[in-house]
Amino acid sequence: KRFKLRSFASILLEEAGREDGAAKAHLDSETVLPKAKVQPSRKFCPVTGLEGIYTEPKSSIPYANLTALEQIRERAPPWMALGGTASYWEAVKSLRGDE
Repeated sequence: KRFKLRSFASILLEEAGREDGAAKAHLDSETVLPKAKVQPSRKFCPVTGLEGIYTEPKSSIPYANLTALEQIRERAPPWMALGGTASYWEAVKSLRGDE
């Protein structure tokens, strides 16, 4: 007995029309996608441009090595120069020279 040649698409269509077919069960089942892993955001050193492995404790600026830490401490960010309790807008005003 010879089998009739059929394409894969025709087999799937035939299976989808049957009530007891495996394709019907597959089409009726809900697809559950695996949850994507959320990667933590990477922080970069503003001095070197490398990944900031360490964090400067006073300003929370990430730095890559000791040389970068020294430069960050040498030139403190404006919000640190205003006593550490200044708001963002006060720091912006001091940068612009509005005071």
